[in-house]
Amino acid sequence: MEEEIKQEKSIKKSIKKDDKLSLISTVSACVLGMSAFFIGLYNSEMTLSEQGYYAVLLLYSVFSSISLQKTMLEIDSGISVSKFYRNICMISIVLALLFFIMGLFNAELLKSEKGFYAMSYVLTLFSSLGIQKMNK
Repeated sequence: MEEEIKQEKSIKKSIKKDDKLSLISTVSACVLGMSAFFIGLYNSEMTLSEQGYYAVLLLYSVFSSISLQKTMLEIDSGISVSKFYRNICMISIVLALLFFIMGLFNAELLKSEKGFYAMSYVLTLFSSLGIQKMNK
């Protein structure tokens, strides 16, 4: 009986340690993605308005995706969320993705630069969702 209790405590400790490491790695990925994106913008030869467009678009994308995920988690938990707000969240993330894709497609950048921005954008978006999910 005592051995089982010790094993359970050991397992719980291990899970807490794994959760902490997962959160640290996810936060690191988010910081890395955003830093790479903003450093790339700072060093680019884009006009200031283009840089602003991509910066605001990244922040808007992160906000709208986290808001949509939070809304869906609340709905799954039985918390009442208005359909209007849920729909705005869905429309926001779709528009953010479309604007980013259209912006990169029409940008006068090398393909390698477009790939860089796309990958740092995806890394930031994906890791920000992981952070939000771990902090529920």
